[in-house]
Amino acid sequence: MKKTITFFPTRVAMMLVTLILALTAQTARADDYYYIDDEGSPKLMDYTISYTLIESGGETTLSGEWYVVDGIVNITGKITLTRNVNIVLCDGAKLNIGTADSRIEGCGIKGYKLNQSFSLTIYGQEKQSGTLSVYCASNVNNNEDNAIVVKDFMQHGGKVIIDNNEGGLSVDQFTLTRGTLNATTSSTRYDAIDAYIATVSGGSLTATSSGYAISTTDGITISGGNVIATGGYTGVCGDVTLSLTKSTDSFMASSYEGSVTIAAGTLYDETGASYTGNLDETQIEAIEGKTLMPVYSSGNCGTDGHEDEVTWRYDPMTMTLTISGTGAMGDDCHPWSDNFKTVITSVVIDDGVTSIGRNAFKDHTALKDATIGNGVKSIGLYAFKETGLTSIIIPASVTSIDMMVFENCNSLATVTFASESQLTSIEYMAFCQCRSLTSINIPASVTSINMSAFSYSGLMSINIPASVTSIGSYAFYSCGNLATVTFASGSQLTSIGGSAFQSSGLTSISIPASVTSIGMGAFSCCNNLTTVTLNSNPTIGEDAFEYIKDGATVKMNLTANEGKTGEYWMTFYNENYSFTADTNTKIYKAAVNSDKTAVLLTEVGDIPANNAAVLKSSNAAITMTLASSTSGDYTDNELLGADEDMNAPANAYCLSKETTRNDDLTPRGVGFYTYTGTIPANRAYLVVTGGPTTSRGFLGFGDDDGATAIDNGKLIIDNSDGTIYDLSGRIVKGLPHKGIYVKNGKKVVIK
Repeated sequence: MKKTITFFPTRVAMMLVTLILALTAQTARADDYYYIDDEGSPKLMDYTISYTLIESGGETTLSGEWYVVDGIVNITGKITLTRNVNIVLCDGAKLNIGTADSRIEGCGIKGYKLNQSFSLTIYGQEKQSGTLSVYCASNVNNNEDNAIVVKDFMQHGGKVIIDNNEGGLSVDQFTLTRGTLNATTSSTRYDAIDAYIATVSGGSLTATSSGYAISTTDGITISGGNVIATGGYTGVCGDVTLSLTKSTDSFMASSYEGSVTIAAGTLYDETGASYTGNLDETQIEAIEGKTLMPVYSSGNCGTDGHEDEVTWRYDPMTMTLTISGTGAMGDDCHPWSDNFKTVITSVVIDDGVTSIGRNAFKDHTALKDATIGNGVKSIGLYAFKETGLTSIIIPASVTSIDMMVFENCNSLATVTFASESQLTSIEYMAFCQCRSLTSINIPASVTSINMSAFSYSGLMSINIPASVTSIGSYAFYSCGNLATVTFASGSQLTSIGGSAFQSSGLTSISIPASVTSIGMGAFSCCNNLTTVTLNSNPTIGEDAFEYIKDGATVKMNLTANEGKTGEYWMTFYNENYSFTADTNTKIYKAAVNSDKTAVLLTEVGDIPANNAAVLKSSNAAITMTLASSTSGDYTDNELLGADEDMNAPANAYCLSKETTRNDDLTPRGVGFYTYTGTIPANRAYLVVTGGPTTSRGFLGFGDDDGATAIDNGKLIIDNSDGTIYDLSGRIVKGLPHKGIYVKNGKKVVIK
C-alpha cells in the first residue's frame, strides 16, 4: 500500500501550535502552584500534575505522588508513605510533625512496609523559606528509632529540621542540591545522617550528634554548598571526596574515620594552610574542626604597618564576617570582598577594634545585620553605604560617623544610639535615601545635623535635641513623609540651612527663638505646610516659604522692650519678606529733624521687604505676619536695616532706653542713642552726622519712655508735657536763662 504524507504549510502549523497553547493555558487552575526543580528552574504544577494539599491532623498516609504544603500544617502523628512522594514547601509554609515540646513517638516519616520501601523528595520555592520540621522521641522497642526512614531522601529546596533523641535520617541514598537541612540527635548510638551513599552539590547541611554526625557506607561526595558535621564520636564516618570550587563552598568535620580526598583544586583552612589531593593521616588530623574552603576565609585588615593587629574571618555556615583584634581597621582594606561581598549577611566588630575603615562594607547588598563593638570610636567614609542593613546600634563610644556611611541603605528601618552617646554630628548624607527609616532618636550630644544628612529618607517625624546648633542645607530635603519636627525645650539652634526642609511633608512647624538665620528655600515646596511660627526675627533667605500650601500663614512672635508703662518699643527689618503687625502694634518709619535734635516717626501700614521700621505696641508680645503685598509708603525713611550681625558704623544710633545716668540726672528714657557695638541682624539703626546731637549722643527726649505728641501726622520723640531740656538733654528746673533749649520737640531760643 502506498503511504501518503501530507505537509502542512508553516503558517498553518504555527496557528495550530498557538491554538494548542491557548487551550492549555485555559485549562490551568487559578490556584496552580510551582516549585524549583533540581536544576534550579521553576516548574508550574498545572493540569499535568495531580497534587493534594496536606492538611493538619493525626497520623497521615501519603498515597499520592505530589503534595503541597501551603500555610501552617500541624501533624500530631507519623506520616506513612505508600509510594514515592514529592512534597512542595511553599514559601513561608510550615509542615510540623510534632513539636519540640510534644514529640512524635517513633518515626516521624516512615517509607517502608514489609519488603517495600519508598523515597521522599522535598522541593521549595523561590525564597526557599518553606519548612518541614520533624520532632521525635524514638521508641527502640518497635524498631522505629530514626526520625525519618525512607529508601532515598532528596532535598532540592526548602528547610528541613530533624530533631530526635535517637537516630535522625536513615536512607539508602542522601542527596542535597539546595535548601537547608539541620539534623540533630542526642544519642551516642545513632547517627544524625545514616546513608549508604551521600551527595551534596549545594545548599546547607548541619549534622550534629552525640555519636556519629554523618555515617556512610560508600562515602560522601561534596561538590558544593556548605556542610558541618559535628559528632561526639566522629564527625564523618566514611570516605570524603571534596570538589569545592565556588568561593562560598565550605566543609567542616569535627573528626574523620575514613579517607579525605581533595578532588579539585586547593582548599584552605582558616589559618591559611592549604590542602590538595589525597590527604595523609597527619593532614586529616590537622583539618579536624577546621573549615575548608577554595579561597582564603580569613586574613589581616589593620592599618598600614599594623595589618596583623586587626584580623577578619568569614563563617560560611552563618554567613558572618567577624573583625577582631586591637586597633583600627585600614581604610579601603576589605580583602573579604573579592569572594564574600555578595553573601555576607552579618558583620560582628569585636570590642578591641577602634575604628571601621573607609569603604569597609560598601555595596555588601546581602548584609542585614551589623554588631559594632563598644571600643569603636569612628566609622569611616562609605563604610555601610548601599548595604542591605535592616537595623544598627551605634555604641556610646562612637564620636565620629563620617560622610555617606549609611547612604542608600533602603532597608535600614531602625537606628539606635546607645545611651550616653558621644556622637557630636550627623555628617553629610549619612542617612540619605534610607527610605525605610521612619524615625530616629538623635543623641543629646549632637550639635550639628549636616548637609543632606537625612535627605530622601522615609522619616515621618523627628525630634531635634536642644544641643543641636545648626541644621545644614538639604538636611531633610524631599522627606515626603516628614510631617512633624519637634525642637526640644531650651533649643540652642541658631541656623537652618538652605532647602533644609524643602519638599518635605511638614504640616506645621514652630521654630525656636534661638534661630537667627533661615536659608534660601528652606521650607519651599512643602505643599502640606499650613502654619509656620517664628519665635524670633531671623534672617530669612529668598524663597524660604515659597510654594507652600495655599492660605498658609507665617507668623513671627517677637518681644518688645517696655518704655513707659503700657508701651513697648523695638525696631524691625527683613531683607526678603514683607510683614504686617497685629492690631495692638503701630508701625513707623523714621527721620531725623532738620536741626538733628529729634527723631520724627510717621505711622505707616506695614513693612515692605528690605525696609526698616519702629514698632510700638501696647503689649510686650508682638505678632508679625508675612504679607504677600504691602501698602506702606517708606519715602524719606532714614532707618537702615542690618541683614546680618554687623559692627555699628560711625555715627550709628540705635533705639534704646536709658534707665540710669552717671551724672545722677534724670534718665532720658526711650530714644536713639549712639552705639558702637554689634547691631543684631534684622534690627534698624540711624546714621546721623553733624548737628548738636553728635556731642550729646542722644536723639529724642523724655524722662521716661520718649515722645507721645503727634505733629502733622509725625510722632516726635519727646514727652510733650512742657518739660524744657538743655542741649545736653538735662531737664531745666525753674526759668531758663538765655540760650537754646528744646521744648515739645522744638528748638526754643531765649534771648
